[in-house]
Amino acid sequence: MSISSIAPPSPQSYLISELQDNGLSSEQAKNTASEIGSIVESSQGQSPIAVRESINAEIASDVASGELTQEEADIITASLDELEEQAQSAPPPPPPSGGASKGSSGGGAGGGESSSSSTEVVDVETSTTESGWTTKTTTYSDDTETTTVTYDASKDKTKTEPSETSSLGAIQSLLKENDATDATLNYVTDLMSKGRLNVFA
Repeated sequence: MSISSIAPPSPQSYLISELQDNGLSSEQAKNTASEIGSIVESSQGQSPIAVRESINAEIASDVASGELTQEEADIITASLDELEEQAQSAPPPPPPSGGASKGSSGGGAGGGESSSSSTEVVDVETSTTESGWTTKTTTYSDDTETTTVTYDASKDKTKTEPSETSSLGAIQSLLKENDATDATLNYVTDLMSKGRLNVFA
C-alpha cells in the first residue's frame, strides 16, 4: 500500500486532516493535499514506490525554492508515512453483502454436504459361516470401511446338542448288551422321561 491508496483519486480529507493534526494550517494542508493529488494522478501506472519518490522529490524542490520550510516538509513526510502505515495495517474491506451472504450460505451448504457424504453408507455386506460367525462390512461414500464380527450360537450348525431320544437309545442299547431285564429298561426310560436321569458324555 502506498500514498496512491490514500491520495486522489481517493478522498483527500484523510490527508488534509493528518496534515492539520501534525501542525499545518488548514490552507497549507489543502494546498499540499491538492499538489500531492496532482502528482499521483500524473503518475498513474507507476509503482507505489515510484509515486512516493515523485512526491518526495517535489517536497525537496519546494524546500529548495523556499515554498516550504524544512519543518513543514518534515510534517508532510511524517503525515504521509503515518497514513501509509495505517493503510497497511487496516483490514481489507468486506465484500458486498449480497456476495458475502451467498458465499457464506454456499460454504455452509458445501460443508453440510461434505459432512453428510463422509458418513453416508453406500454398501453393506453380511456373511455368516456355518459355525455361527457373522461378518458385517459397511462401506461409506468416502471409501472408508468398518467391519464387525459377531457370534450367534443359534446359527452355529456345527454345534450339536445330545437329544433325549438319542441318549435314551444309547442307554437302552448299553443295558441290553449287559442283559438288563425289561423292568430295568422301563425304569430307566421312566426316569429319563421325567428328567430325573441325565446322561453326560
